[in-house]
Formats: sequence, structure tokens, C-alpha cells
Amino acid sequence: MIKRLSLAGLSGLCCLMMLFGLMSLLATNEGLLRRGFLRFGASPLIEREAYPEVARDLSRYLSGRSDTLSSGDLKYSQRETLHLQDVKGLVKAGRALLCGGILLTLGLFVSLFRASDRQVIAKSLLIGAGTFMALLLLLGAVGLIGGFERLFTTFHQVFFTNDLWLLDPGQDIVIGLMPFAFFMWASKVGLGLYFVWFVASMSLAYILFRKSYGK
Repeated sequence: MIKRLSLAGLSGLCCLMMLFGLMSLLATNEGLLRRGFLRFGASPLIEREAYPEVARDLSRYLSGRSDTLSSGDLKYSQRETLHLQDVKGLVKAGRALLCGGILLTLGLFVSLFRASDRQVIAKSLLIGAGTFMALLLLLGAVGLIGGFERLFTTFHQVFFTNDLWLLDPGQDIVIGLMPFAFFMWASKVGLGLYFVWFVASMSLAYILFRKSYGK
């Protein structure tokens, strides 16, 4: 029983790590940022032609490829600069979780392939992953009922220890390019990619399980 619970817990933890990891990876994707800015952004502080430059700045800075936020003449406010420092730390943690999630996924696959009690392990992994997915869907449903704005606010209150994320579109460049519509769209993209990973992982686990019995 302890072994089953441990495996189910590791499976759920792996799903959680991969979720945060993939989201942090998307947060630094220049193409995604540029597309979102051009689609949803409306900053009164800069011209539309400068949106790709902001996307490049954010991608390089948040990914750690640059230590400075601005690569050109754009002037970011002190408040949004400090907030983006916090976001950069969150992205760094998310990337560490992604690496850990990948290693844990591989470890679980190896344990499934090499163990003698593969059926028990497969069921435990499926229960853990399925439970996490059910909780994620439940959270999404609650978010839709309560409104995305409330879910967005709760996220920032949980993951940030200050109120620097409360930015003003009239004074801060970034928030003008990232209205709620941008975050809703980006969340859908991220969750879509996560579901692809989830289905692919479960399918691979099933294939390994079937092949291990020569079926």
C-alpha cells in the first residue's frame, strides 16, 4: 500500500512540476509574446511598431540571456522593473522544476519497464496522474465560475510577496501589452501544450506496459 501511494504521489508531483515548468518556458518565448502583444496589446506609451522590441527584451531578460531589461531606447518604470525581477526569479524556479519533472518522468518510465509488478506500478502512476488532472480541471472550472480575473489575482497573491504586480497601463509599458485577454489566451496555449505532454506520456507508459508483456 505504501509503495502504491508513493508512486501515485510521485506521479502527481511529476505532473505538477511539468505544468509549472512548461508555463515558465512559455513565459520566455519571444514568438508567443510578440504574437500576444500584437493581438491584445494597446499601450499608450509606445508605438505598435515597438511591440516586437518589448517581446525581445522580455524574452532575453526573463530567460537569463540578458541582465538588462531594455536593449534599446525604451524606458521601463521602476515599479515594473522590480516586478519583472520577481517574475525572472519565478521563471528560474519553473525551469528548475521542468528539469526535475523530466528526470522524474524518465525515472518513472524506467521503474515501470524494469519492475516485476508492472501492473501495480502502472495503476499507481495512472491514479496519481489522473488525480492531478482531475484537480486541475476542477480548479479550471472554479476559475471559470469565479471569473478569470479572480484566478489571476489569487495566483499573484500566492506567488508574489508584494503588490508590484499591480501596474498602471498609463505608466508601465508591460501591463499595457498584457491585458487580461492576453493572459487568458496565453493560459489556453500553455494548458493545451501541457495536455499534449500528458496524453503523450500516458500513451508511452501504456505502450511500455504492453510491450513488457509481449503483447
